[in-house]
Amino acid sequence: MRLKCKVVVQPATSNFKQKAAQGFIAVGKAAGSSSKDETASFELLVTTAKNKTGSKFNLSKSNVLMIHDRFVGDGKLTIQMKQPRSDIFISEGNVGALTSFVKTVRSILSGGCVAPLSRTQACTSSDFQPRKSQLIVTQRENYPHEGFPKTLEDLRLNGINIKRVDGRWFSLRQLTQLDLSNNVLGEAADFAKFTDVSRLISLQSLNLARNHLHHLPLSFWRSLPASLNRLDLSGNELERIPSELCRLVKLVHLALNDNHLIELPEELGLLNGLQALNVSHNRLRHLPATIFWLSSKQMKLFDATANHPDLFARSTDISPPAADGGVASLLELAAAVVKTQGMSTSVLPWDVRRYLMTSISRCAWCRKYRAPSSMYTVQSVCNLSRKFSTITTQNQQGTFVQCIGSLCSRLCRDYV
Repeated sequence: MRLKCKVVVQPATSNFKQKAAQGFIAVGKAAGSSSKDETASFELLVTTAKNKTGSKFNLSKSNVLMIHDRFVGDGKLTIQMKQPRSDIFISEGNVGALTSFVKTVRSILSGGCVAPLSRTQACTSSDFQPRKSQLIVTQRENYPHEGFPKTLEDLRLNGINIKRVDGRWFSLRQLTQLDLSNNVLGEAADFAKFTDVSRLISLQSLNLARNHLHHLPLSFWRSLPASLNRLDLSGNELERIPSELCRLVKLVHLALNDNHLIELPEELGLLNGLQALNVSHNRLRHLPATIFWLSSKQMKLFDATANHPDLFARSTDISPPAADGGVASLLELAAAVVKTQGMSTSVLPWDVRRYLMTSISRCAWCRKYRAPSSMYTVQSVCNLSRKFSTITTQNQQGTFVQCIGSLCSRLCRDYV
């Protein structure tokens, strides 16, 4: 198993900090071991262009002092070795490949089962030759029907009338950017195959703008990789966005403009890393009050202009809990506590977990969960510029908007 990255081996006795170089770090069975020998010892091999033979380290529990994998999501990893006493610094590694690498190393150290590994081998000059990492196709006749380079990190297929989902897109495990804008995937009879996008665990940017998309099934939203930080669905014909979108907590840029949206998910405020949110040119009558959960320090662009006139109305409406709402059930009370305390729900039956996701309301002010029957519904005008000092809109009309949310008590209601 070999990983391409930038790497440096820093001897513990050296005070001189070396510069990272492009290279490979490999894990495999040590020289002299049979590839079928289940009791064989393992080794770590670090190679660079200047040291193609590589530096070898015994990969055993007694020789690995520490594995620092906190920043694997950023392509970084540090391994501290005992003999020879060294620190191996890895950076700019593919997130998916690096995650698998760490999993394999930890499995070896714990004595667990690992996939069959061959012996480590030194690199050759050809290993360090530039490999194609980007492919841009803007003419139909240039579409690579014979296949895509496995080393691609950036794939852009723009304006070439794509009407079917090519499963080979999702075999490009190093892909970080997939741009399929200006096609007609909304007419693809096999669009269900797009759920294979979940295999792209390193994907950071997905662009499906202007693809004649009318409806996206829940399976699509659930399959989107959690690694996404940019999602562009602008210029389609979508009417609703489900709450499943809001599990993508790494999103920084979200473009939903120029659709037919009539509402946004209440959980939108959970996307606290958003720096740009564009929902202009839709049919929105109100925004979820949880929009104020978003970070005022990070938000660089918020555009809600050119929506339904009701979005910019200056009115307030408060609906108290129904008088005949009754007492909340034990299930509702228990569910509210579980959600508020952030307890794990993995051991619960699937239908109970779904109930927790869909049937419990959250206060837009104090963020506590409550039974829906006890909630106030408040719709009032909000000044976005008071929350987002860096807000940019196309005109002043977009500063004051209607927000709607649920409040759990009179105390929270009085704060609004």
